[in-house]
Amino acid sequence: MTVLKKSAFYLGTACVALILGLSIFSTKGVMEYRRLKVRQAQVEEQVRRAEAVNRRLENEILSLKNDPDYIRHLARQRHGMAEADELVFKFTE
Repeated sequence: MTVLKKSAFYLGTACVALILGLSIFSTKGVMEYRRLKVRQAQVEEQVRRAEAVNRRLENEILSLKNDPDYIRHLARQRHGMAEADELVFKFTE
């Protein structure tokens, strides 16, 4: 390579490195990175909450499929139902 080609190569490499450095380490780049990290933490928290809700719903589904006592409990609590030999008293204020 000639001196002119070497100089052009080094100058081009330096310009690319400078542009990359400015885009990564500039104030806007750092601020954007921090904003994205905060957003990532928020999304991860939403995922954790959704997973907890899913686990709770899966447990309820299993109870509804396999646990007659749970079904009786829901029937009494939510629908005011009673067994054949029970009496239900409803008081009004």
